[in-house]
Parts: sequence; structure tokens; C-alpha cells
Amino acid sequence: WDAFSTILCNTKTINATYLSNHCLKHLGQGRHHTRASGRDNKLPKDLVSQLELNCKSFAPMQKILDNHHEWKMSEFITEDLRLLPYILSWIERAVVGNRNFDGNNSAMKSRNMMVLRNRRNLTVHQFVRTMPWIVIE
Repeated sequence: WDAFSTILCNTKTINATYLSNHCLKHLGQGRHHTRASGRDNKLPKDLVSQLELNCKSFAPMQKILDNHHEWKMSEFITEDLRLLPYILSWIERAVVGNRNFDGNNSAMKSRNMMVLRNRRNLTVHQFVRTMPWIVIE
């Protein structure tokens, strides 16, 4: 089942998680069961939760929020700040998507909003800290 878990949510990098499969909703013959050797086997809980999340439009963003607690912007920082607007725009789209996503209860939505605000601030901080000479000019 580990191979399916990796396909559904590859957590090696943020980009790998974003590019994971967000379409697969069922494995086997039943909703969350599979038949092997004539037995009815339940799928592991983490696999079931990934499959259930795939039924939602907010799946890629939620997987990133759930699996990447530290955003290291160093992999996105090149010679200038040209990627910063794109990253901040993605975060703002995630804020709107979270607000309109009916697959989460209000507690999860509040948690996501807090995480997104913190990540937005952390992103700007990391860019400025890495390239202070551009901000000063």
C-alpha cells in the first residue's frame, strides 16, 4: 500500500505533492475495500483519507498544508524576487479555496487560515532575509 500512498501524496517536496495524483478515488471493488485471495480487505486509514480527499477540489492545497509544515523558500529563490508574487498569489488562492471548500469543518478551515497567514509571512521573511540588498535598494 506504500506505493499507492506515494502516488496519492508524494511528500518529498512541495512540488512533488502538488503533482501527486488527485484524481484517483477508489481502489479495488468496493469503496474502501479490495478483494485479495477471496478475502475482503480494508485499506489502511491513511490511504482511505487520501482517497476521500481526492474527491474534493481543494485536494492539492490541503495535501500541501497537511504535509509541508516548513516551507524552505531557498529552492525557489534565484537571482531576484521574481517568484515571490507567484508564491504569494498561490497562497491567496489557497485562502479563497479554503474559505469556499465545503469538505472541511470550521475548525479545519480556521486552522488552515492560520497556517496560510503564517506561511505568507514566513515566505516574505525568508525572501527578504536571503536577499536584503534588493529590498534596501
